[in-house]
Amino acid sequence: MVKYLPYITAIIAIGGFVFSVWKYIDLKNREEKRLEFENLNNLINYISGDARFDNNKSSVMTSKYIANIYQLSLFKNQSFIIIPFLDYLKEYPLITDENSQIRIKEAIDYVIDKLN
Repeated sequence: MVKYLPYITAIIAIGGFVFSVWKYIDLKNREEKRLEFENLNNLINYISGDARFDNNKSSVMTSKYIANIYQLSLFKNQSFIIIPFLDYLKEYPLITDENSQIRIKEAIDYVIDKLN
């Protein structure tokens, strides 16, 4: 038994190291998913009207609005949430300016095409 003790100790040490690496990778993956969810949630909150539109800054706000719609195309694995949301926005637009609505609908169509 004594002559196998160094081998058993080495196996236990290697097992501990492998387990630590596995836990580290799992933690990083969970953190990445959490950040992705937060980013998606922030974009949806902004697009759905959480952002306040000022009359003085409407063109800047519309540009940010459109840019955020385009950013939704980065979340392909969440398309089951994003596509119905964008379809709703197309049907019931939050911005009433006709010129802006055309650009917003183009952005929505582009993102839906990218996600499909």
